[in-house]
Amino acid sequence: NGLANVMATELVGAEANVATLTISEPTTDWHKQRIVTRNLPLRTDFDPVFEGDNSMIYVIDSGCDMSHPEFANANVQKIHNIDHGSYDAFIGGGGNGTLFTVEDDHGHGTAMASLIVGETVGVARNTQLGVVKVSTGDGLTDISNVAEGINSIFKHYRSGTTVADQRATVGVVCSWTFPKSEALDRLFIFMWNSRMVPIAAAGNAGADVDTISPGGLNLILTVGASDASDNVPTFSNDAGTIVEQGTGLQTNG
Repeated sequence: NGLANVMATELVGAEANVATLTISEPTTDWHKQRIVTRNLPLRTDFDPVFEGDNSMIYVIDSGCDMSHPEFANANVQKIHNIDHGSYDAFIGGGGNGTLFTVEDDHGHGTAMASLIVGETVGVARNTQLGVVKVSTGDGLTDISNVAEGINSIFKHYRSGTTVADQRATVGVVCSWTFPKSEALDRLFIFMWNSRMVPIAAAGNAGADVDTISPGGLNLILTVGASDASDNVPTFSNDAGTIVEQGTGLQTNG
């Protein structure tokens, strides 16, 4: 709907039931209600059509508390840490896997990972999640650390020894925002051209999203904030006068 030169036909007969919902549960979690609601009011059942099967999501953040009960049934893998770089390269060089930690010293990365594959709050529980730790206890990082993490993602994605390169969907989530950087933007464009789906935060400075990286890129998915009325809060970076069709939400310019 709304895509130029694209025609969609809805099946109305017996063949219409090709997709079978396997989750249908009542929820009071706003994020789970919102993700299954196209137009307000919010629905109170979480019944997504897709649960993350045949997908791989890399989270570039502060690490992950993999021992947390939220991840008891999740497929969570170590991909990169700020001290040793690529997990695959570390192990390939004879490193001890127990010394390679992606433990979260800050908490943000664990929160992000739980929203994806968490037992109670996750929205795509069947996806395979890769932890890319690019910060330490203060939760701060720089572009060079993120670039090294992206390099480890490419190594894992192209290794041929994991299921990652066989997945139908590969996403990369980056929650940091930086001042406009051509170098960082090029890395995210390269990810897009490599058949990955980069997902970035819009940022919380109440400014034009085009002034930051990587969220200002039009090629990628940029996630801003919305309130209960589908309006953009004043703190969320957005795209100025650009409004997505059919809603009050706006993100990418």
